[in-house]
Amino acid sequence: MRRIRHVVTTIDLDLDVIRFRDGRLLLDDQDEFEEHKELYGYPEDFVEKAVATEDWLMEAVEQRREPFGSAGQPWLEMLA
Repeated sequence: MRRIRHVVTTIDLDLDVIRFRDGRLLLDDQDEFEEHKELYGYPEDFVEKAVATEDWLMEAVEQRREPFGSAGQPWLEMLA
């Protein structure tokens, strides 16, 4: 029997989207992303994808598209 292995690779881009209780959004740690971009020499296509993802994510959180709508509410209630 052949075993299939899957590999998942993730990269933390330092960018965090924060939604405050009053609905305001903040894209945090852009300065850290810029610093690491230079320090680690992120390739240009990588940076372009990161910026596009940042735009998509901000819009998804603002519009409360799942999983940024009600899907996480039960978890947040456990923290209250």
